[in-house]
Amino acid sequence: MAGVVKLEETNSLVTTLQDELVTLQPVLTSKTKEAEGLLAQVAIDQTEAEQVAKRVGADEAVVKEQQQEVAACQMDAQRDLDQALPALNAAVAALDSLDKKDITEVKGFVKPPQAVQFVMEAVCIMLGEKADWDNSKRILSRGTFMAELKEYDKDNIPVAILKKIRKYIENPEFAVEEVKKVSHAAMSLCMWVHAIDTYARVFREVAPKRQRLAEMNLVLGSANAKLATKQQELSNVLEKVRKLKGKCDATLAEKQRLLEESDLTQQRLKNAEKLTVGLHDERIRWKGSIKLLKKEGNSILGDSFLTAACMSYLGPFDGLYRCRLLQRWTEHTISSIGASTSFVLADAYGDVRELREWQLLGLPSDSFSTDNAICVLKSKKRWALMIDPQQQAIQWIKRLEALYHLETVKSDDNCLMQVVEECLVGGKPLLIEDVIETLDPSLEPVLAVKPSQRSCYTNKFFNKVQVKLEDRIVETDVERFRLYLTTKLANPLFMPDVFIRVNVVNFTVTRDGLEEQLLSDVVLRERMEVEERKHTLLASIARDQQQLQDIEIKILNLLSDAKGNILDDIELIQALETSKQTSIVVAQRLTESEATKLEVLEIRNQYHSVAVRGAILFFVIADLVEVDPMYQYSLEYFTRLFNLSLNEAPAKRNLSERLDSLKRYMTVAIYRNICRGLFKSHKKLFAFVICVRILINAGDLNPLHIRLFDQSVVNPEMTSASGVEQISSRRSTNARVESLGDTKEVKENLGAEFLAEVDSDVSMDDVYCDVDKSTPCLFILSPGADPISALERYAREKGLGEDRMCT
Repeated sequence: MAGVVKLEETNSLVTTLQDELVTLQPVLTSKTKEAEGLLAQVAIDQTEAEQVAKRVGADEAVVKEQQQEVAACQMDAQRDLDQALPALNAAVAALDSLDKKDITEVKGFVKPPQAVQFVMEAVCIMLGEKADWDNSKRILSRGTFMAELKEYDKDNIPVAILKKIRKYIENPEFAVEEVKKVSHAAMSLCMWVHAIDTYARVFREVAPKRQRLAEMNLVLGSANAKLATKQQELSNVLEKVRKLKGKCDATLAEKQRLLEESDLTQQRLKNAEKLTVGLHDERIRWKGSIKLLKKEGNSILGDSFLTAACMSYLGPFDGLYRCRLLQRWTEHTISSIGASTSFVLADAYGDVRELREWQLLGLPSDSFSTDNAICVLKSKKRWALMIDPQQQAIQWIKRLEALYHLETVKSDDNCLMQVVEECLVGGKPLLIEDVIETLDPSLEPVLAVKPSQRSCYTNKFFNKVQVKLEDRIVETDVERFRLYLTTKLANPLFMPDVFIRVNVVNFTVTRDGLEEQLLSDVVLRERMEVEERKHTLLASIARDQQQLQDIEIKILNLLSDAKGNILDDIELIQALETSKQTSIVVAQRLTESEATKLEVLEIRNQYHSVAVRGAILFFVIADLVEVDPMYQYSLEYFTRLFNLSLNEAPAKRNLSERLDSLKRYMTVAIYRNICRGLFKSHKKLFAFVICVRILINAGDLNPLHIRLFDQSVVNPEMTSASGVEQISSRRSTNARVESLGDTKEVKENLGAEFLAEVDSDVSMDDVYCDVDKSTPCLFILSPGADPISALERYAREKGLGEDRMCT
C-alpha cells in the first residue's frame, strides 16, 4: 500500500513540478539579463576606478617624494638645533635649581663682584632692560623673573640684543667657571645667557632651512589636499563599484539559486519519470493487488474459517471426499459470513515460494498433495500422522529435513524412546515409521508439545520447553524439533483418541500425482535430456520467481521507508532503477524459461498416454485388495515393473508406434507379473477390469453402464451397445463374476496374451528372473499344492544340485 501511495504522490507532483518549471523560466531569464547588465556596468565602473586609482597612485608617489624631501630638510634643521638644545636644557635645569634664597643672595650685593655685575647686565640686555645694577635688582625682585627666563622667546631674539650680548659672551670673566667661583646663582644665570646665545646663533644659521621647510610644507599641504580630493573620488568610485558588485553578486546568487532550483525541478521530473515509467507495471499490478486484497477483505473471515476447518478435519479423507465436503462448507460459509467463491487452501494458507521448494524436493504437484503438505507443516496444534501406503510422504520428508539431520526410527524399535530423547535434546527432526492403529503411550508427552514455526538455525535455543519422558525431564527447542509419524496401512482404523492427539493426513497417491511421477520415468527413459532440462528449468524458474519476489519486496521496502521528498533521494532512485533493471532481466529470462518450459512440457505430453496407462494399471492392481486382502502391492514394486517394461519394450522408429509399443508391452508385462500372484479364479476378473478401465479412459465405454454390475437390471437399449456394455447388461443372468470376462471381449481389446495367461501355470524361469539376493520369492499355496518338485527340477535344469538347496 505504501509503495502505491508513494507512486501516486510522485504522479501528483509531476504537474506541480512542471508548473514550477514554467514559472521559473521567465524569472530565470530576467535575472540572467539583469545580471549581465550589472556585470557590464561593473566592468565599466571598474575600469574607471582603475584609471582613477592609477592617477591617485601617481599623485601619491609625487606627494610621497615631497614628504621625503620635507622630512630630510626638517631632519637637517632639527639636527643643528639639537646641538644647542642640551646646553639650553642644562641652563633651564640650572634655573630650576635656584630658589628665593639664591635670588636674594644676588640681590643682597651692595656692590656686586665684577662677574656678578657682568651676568646681571647680560640678563638685563637679554630681557630688553637697562643694564645697571639698580635695574638688575628690580628685575630680580619681580615675581615673574624665573618664568620670564624659562619662557624666553629664544626663536625670535632681536639682532641688536645679540650684538650687545656678544661682548659679554667673549669676555673671559663671563665664563661659567669664573662666575661659579663667585656665586652659584649667578653661575646658573650665566649658563642661561650662554645657552640662549648659542641657541640663537644656531637658530639663525638654520633659518634658511626653516624657511625652505615652511615653503615645502605649503607645497606639500596643497599636494595633500589635492591627493585627499582624488582619494575621496577614488573612494567614491570604489564604493560605487562595491555596491554594484554587491548587487551583482546578489543577482548572480539569485540567478544561481533559480538555476539550481530549475535543475532540481528538472532532476525531480527526470526522477519522477524514472519512478512512474520504470515502475509503471508494478504500479498497475500493485493497484490490482490492493483492489484484490480489499475485495478479499470481505471474505477473509470466511476464508479463515474454511482454512481452520480444512486443517482440522480434511486430512484423513481422500481427494474426492475432500472436494465434496469443502464444496458444501464453502456454500454454507458464503451464505452466512461470506467467503471466496473458489476457495483453495494453498491460496489461503500456502506460500508460493514454499510450494515450489516442496515440489522441487519431490512433493507431487497435484492439489491433493499440496494440501497434505500444508496440513503436515503448518499445523500449530498437532503433529502429523501420515497415511502413506506408497511411501511418497516418507521420501519427501526425508528430502525436506535432510539439511536438519533427520533421524528415522521404526515405531516398534526397542530404541524408540532413546532416539526420541536424542532428537528432543539435540533439536533435530524425527520420523517414526510404521505406526500401527494405536499410539505408543510413551509418546504422549512428545505429542503434547505444540509445533512451532522454524526460524533460522543458530547455536542458541530460542524457545525451550520441558518434556517429561518416563522418569526423566528433558529440554527441547520447539522451533527446531520436528515430529513426523507415518503408517503403511492403506485404510487404518484409528481410535478417536488418535485423531485428538495427532493430525491424521491421508497421503495415499492420487491419479494425477502418479501420472506425473510415471511421466517423469517415461521421459527420463525415452528422452533423458528433456526430463533433465525440465528439472533444470523448474529450478531456474523457481530461483527467478524467488528473485523477482525478493526484488519486488526490496522495491516496496525502499518506497515505504523513504523519508522526505523521494525525488531528491538519488541513492534510492538508483537503487530502484537497478532493482528494476535486474527485475527486467530476470523477468525476460523467466519469460524465456517459461516458453522453453512449454516446449519441454509439449514434448513430455507426447508420452502422457504411457503414464496414463501406467496409472490405470496401478489403481486396478490397488483395487485387487477388495477381491482378496492378500493382493497388496507397493508403489515401489509397481514402479520397478513399470520401468523394467519400459526398458524391455521393442524399439520403434516412429513415435506413435513407439508409444503403442510401450503401452502394450507394459500392460502385458505388468499383467503377467501380477497374475503370478493371483488365484486362477481371479485372473479373468483382473484382465476384464483392466480392459474396462482402458476403454473408459479411451472414451469407448460409458462409466454409467458399469454401474449395472451392481444392479440386477437389463437395459433394453443395450442392443446396439459395444460388446463390453452388453456384457455389463448380462450380469443379472450370470451367477459368477468370472463369466463377465468373456474371452472374446478381452481378446479383442487387450490381445490373446491375456487369455493365455489365465490358464497357464507359473513359469519358474519367469520367477527366477524377478528375484535376486535381496528380493525373495514367496509361494502362497492352496491345499494340495507343492512347488518343491518344480523348484528342484528347475535347479537341475540350471545345473544346480540338491546340495545347493536348503529346505
